[in-house]
Amino acid sequence: MLHGFPRHRLNFPPFDLLIPTPQGFANLIADGLSMGMGEYLSAKSEHDYIAAERDREEWEFDNYPEGEVKEMIDLYKERGFSEEDASNVMHIMKNNRKFFIDHMMVQELGLMPPGEDESPLKQGAVMFCAFFVFGLVPLLCTSPEDERWIDAMRNSSRRRVACVTLPLCATP
Repeated sequence: MLHGFPRHRLNFPPFDLLIPTPQGFANLIADGLSMGMGEYLSAKSEHDYIAAERDREEWEFDNYPEGEVKEMIDLYKERGFSEEDASNVMHIMKNNRKFFIDHMMVQELGLMPPGEDESPLKQGAVMFCAFFVFGLVPLLCTSPEDERWIDAMRNSSRRRVACVTLPLCATP
């Protein structure tokens, strides 16, 4: 996108350099907002799904605790515990309702309960900021004072390496 638009030259003596077009920055902001919104919606959906499953497990534990304990005993037996050991562990664990339900979420459903400091809004904001900061690198690299440097960068192996490694650095 950046190389498809003309660049402008500032002709003020202290600022005599090429600058990327405003479209490059607009594209960066729009893409960053899109990525941030996508991350927010994904995290919000995941949190909502985990909350719904937790509500279901709590209801099952409150209305049929023996069945939930039996499910966990069966899971432990599948993992090599004896009937007696699995039963002892589960009868101790069922006395701590929150811990038992958290443990069931992980062992039975494979869902980690979200941490108290996890926020979909925060995750979206972090994604936007990361996208924006790393996206600035190629924009800023296209505004040196010498047009010959730009032509060299377009065709150089350094540019190809930057195009491949920059996204890898931003991947969590």
